[in-house]
Amino acid sequence: MAAPPPDSLAALIGRPKAALLAALDTPDTTASLARTLGVTPSAVSQHLSVLAACGLVARARAGRTVLYARSELGERVTARQGSAERRPWG
Repeated sequence: MAAPPPDSLAALIGRPKAALLAALDTPDTTASLARTLGVTPSAVSQHLSVLAACGLVARARAGRTVLYARSELGERVTARQGSAERRPWG
């Protein structure tokens, strides 16, 4: 089971997309992600399309299968779970 997304990321992009991004520890398919998250494959596909358009996930075709993985930006965003960033003004 995927770790829950941080509240700050969920507030920014929505809990379903944050949960999906958090679940992509390894490249995975839409169907597998849907089973893991307990949602429909079409919902996963819709959220993955948005995350890909924002540059947070990347797609790669392996034969007839499409695999999704966090992009470098997606990795940086999820790596900040629970960390407090230092603000330059305070």
